[in-house]
Amino acid sequence: MDFPSANLNLYKSFIVVYENLSIIKSVEQLSISSAAISQNIKELERILSTKLFGVSKSGMMPTGEATELYNSIKPAFNSIFGAEQSVGNFTKESSGTIKLRCPPHATPKLLRCMHKFIKEYPNIEFEVIIDLAYHEYAEYLKAGKVDLLITFTPITNTVYDVIKLADFNNVFFATEKFLSDNNIGKTLTLSQLRSQTVIASGKMLGIGKFSALKDLRPTINTQSFELVYNAVLENVGIGFVNEGYLMTRDSHVTKIKISDVKIPKASLLCYYNKILLSKPAQIFLKALIDAL
Repeated sequence: MDFPSANLNLYKSFIVVYENLSIIKSVEQLSISSAAISQNIKELERILSTKLFGVSKSGMMPTGEATELYNSIKPAFNSIFGAEQSVGNFTKESSGTIKLRCPPHATPKLLRCMHKFIKEYPNIEFEVIIDLAYHEYAEYLKAGKVDLLITFTPITNTVYDVIKLADFNNVFFATEKFLSDNNIGKTLTLSQLRSQTVIASGKMLGIGKFSALKDLRPTINTQSFELVYNAVLENVGIGFVNEGYLMTRDSHVTKIKISDVKIPKASLLCYYNKILLSKPAQIFLKALIDAL
């Protein structure tokens, strides 16, 4: 069955705001910011090509179109949320599939949590898709193609819920041979680093975002940590990756300290669409949060 492309989070925001007639009062109930709620309402008004709320002396006032929309969709939402509560208990014998998209270097904490979960729920399977198409992430959640989206790249202007799984250092690194051949030490200044071949993602270096590295342009610009790592092993230059990735490698490389700048950390984030989240994924998400 093909479902329409309607974003249920927009309608959920509308229902709560309609009932509270206040964006501020709706924040706690929706667990998103007031700015996100306002954005949802504006986006829904754009999609429907109609004004849903006006302002009077007493505060927000729904339009006639808003009242008609509320009366049409509220019974359906009551059925959705009622079904969540009435569906049978999720037991140790329950089966299902949890769909994850994540970068190649998933945090060990995530893997340990998956291992523990499988032991408790042996009939649950994980479908893990390794993906670097960051620009499509929001679409995966919107379409219900994944339950949980694990990423180091924040999704901007999103209405989806998010938790932080872990923080990792971003590090520069090279082989001992490269350092020796180029007569450089394990500590460099930013100026010294600029004179070297740097293999990294320009986006990850923080171009336009982190002032510490904004002027550093990679000689080889790539989003592939695998390519960065292999180039370093071939003594092409100095690599820059997330430390979580290096934890998955057993080759000996040397981390390089940049003495005059503070390298920004990276947060491993987990996004999810609360309305479309499957029951197994709800249980696993709770296990993830408890493990933090």
